[in-house]
Amino acid sequence: MSVSQQKSKYDFKEHLARRNRIGRSWGAFFYISNFIGLTVLIILILHVANSSIGLVVVRNTVEPSSLSERPLQELSAEELARILVEQMGNRIRVLIRDRYSVVPNDQFPITPIGDALGDTPIPEDTEGFLINELSREQFQQLLLLNMSQGDLLDALETEIIRPVVAKTWNFLDSILRRDQIEAEAAEKYPGDRLQFRSWISWDFISSSVSSSATTAGLRTALLGSFLIISITATTALIVGVSAAIYLQEYAKDNWFNRLIEINIRNLAAIPSIIYGMLGLAVFAQALAVFTGGYLFGVNLPTQAADQIVSYVQTAFDQPALNSAEREAVREAAAQARGNPDIFVQIIVDHITTDKISEGQKEALARLFLTYRVPSLSTFTTFSTPSIEQARADIERVIGKDLLDESHMAGLAENLRVYGTFNINGRTVLSAGFTLALLILPIVIVNAQEAILAVPSSIREASYGLGATKWQTVSRQVLPAALPGIMTGVILAVSRAIGETAPLLVVGASTFIGIDPNGPFSKFTVVPIQIYQWTARPGEDFRAVAAAAIIVLLAVMLLLNGLAIFIRQRFSRRF
Repeated sequence: MSVSQQKSKYDFKEHLARRNRIGRSWGAFFYISNFIGLTVLIILILHVANSSIGLVVVRNTVEPSSLSERPLQELSAEELARILVEQMGNRIRVLIRDRYSVVPNDQFPITPIGDALGDTPIPEDTEGFLINELSREQFQQLLLLNMSQGDLLDALETEIIRPVVAKTWNFLDSILRRDQIEAEAAEKYPGDRLQFRSWISWDFISSSVSSSATTAGLRTALLGSFLIISITATTALIVGVSAAIYLQEYAKDNWFNRLIEINIRNLAAIPSIIYGMLGLAVFAQALAVFTGGYLFGVNLPTQAADQIVSYVQTAFDQPALNSAEREAVREAAAQARGNPDIFVQIIVDHITTDKISEGQKEALARLFLTYRVPSLSTFTTFSTPSIEQARADIERVIGKDLLDESHMAGLAENLRVYGTFNINGRTVLSAGFTLALLILPIVIVNAQEAILAVPSSIREASYGLGATKWQTVSRQVLPAALPGIMTGVILAVSRAIGETAPLLVVGASTFIGIDPNGPFSKFTVVPIQIYQWTARPGEDFRAVAAAAIIVLLAVMLLLNGLAIFIRQRFSRRF
């Protein structure tokens, strides 16, 4: 072997050894990085879990012994209902409103309970009563018809006993310093209970939000998150996969389509607050008639027959109805909820003038109802109508030159005012669409990569057997790319679950005690509920927030585990 060959062999071994050293160094760096990241994550989870369990000092606002000589658990449902009504006084109306009302809060006191409580069972012969007209016995009957003994006990604890946490200790202190904590509690909080409490429990998950940390729950926020994420995932999956199929399988390779793809990738880097502003402008405002449910008859203001009568009487200078006539109108209105024909009959029966005929009065009444309850073809009247528009509509339904100027002006102004109310699209549907926009670029990019990973030989074989373009895409490419697509969607949804800023902009409530019951409901979500609890003073609410964080982490880990399962279960080797 010549000298040059020996030198080349030596240089090769030296370079190989150096490359191996560099490779081992980078391998160690990556290993240490993963170790540090995993350690920090474990410390974070342990810190949060440490705050969600521990000893607490509990103090009752009202002692149970002052409510009954016997333990509350031994009382019958009738006894519990009687105590609840007596102790709450006028607040019992608020309890019933928050639990069972189906009308806006401002309409609840003036709406007969047969309408205000929807399908909720009520005492006999009280359908036309207002909530303020019920007696104590009727309130007790209402509670007994709708609440079990356990529900009444929970209501007593929440509304009357109202336990509050005076002091909390974390888990480690509770274990390591138990004797010192007991001595401190006996000295500083005599008469109060020291108990070991896990803030994470089924009651915490299944209870609604409360102003007290001991009774606060996550149910309303969890339901809001579930509804929003369902809309988000469905919308993002349909739109995102469709866009990915077009861009990957159908779009031509030209500058326009390349520009679209570049912009989609850039959209993934835009701050989420910008998507919130876009959702507010488009979904919560511009499309409020749709996202607020008004187009489908949801969230419309409660109809008030005597208000309709009052407007028309004022325009024609008619005397006010006497008490008997007004009571007849009110009772008819109670029976007429959602039936415009009965409202029309009310107006025909109770308005008299020799200037217009009965048929013209009926047309005029229908015009008022049209302004107040727009149909699919007249939803544009949700915006404030002009006085000219109101005059034109009146002339259209009862004829021109029938009324003098003063009557026409008064009637037109009342019609204009009566047809004016603000619409609000800050609902679950708007929030779901906003988060769908947020994750749409991620879903499109992931779906494109999954479709691109399908070997071209599968497409060629399909074409060779005579399949069309769509048959190839739908029956061969999509099934093969499904694991990657679903994994990308689930990981994108996991990101959306933790979003707060865009939902705050769209209109999420920071405190809401009514569970969302559909896409047109008001809402809150788990991250916003956590933010609201951490902003409150007191260690007890920080413990509640820690418990909510654990629940949120569990949901996100479950979704990520589902993504891994789908990828492994449906993956194919090519």
